[in-house]
Amino acid sequence: MLLTAAAFGGFLLLPADFDYGPFALLLLMLGIGMGAFAAPNTASIMNSVPP
Repeated sequence: MLLTAAAFGGFLLLPADFDYGPFALLLLMLGIGMGAFAAPNTASIMNSVPP
């Protein structure tokens, strides 16, 4: 979740005429952060629900 928050913070710091390199890096960070958090979180929630 911290990686996702850092990526969103990076998006806030991008100027209006940004280069695609830093933007792509931030998108990669966001995707890795969301993938690392969302899948285990969803599995944990679904495992706590009765069948």
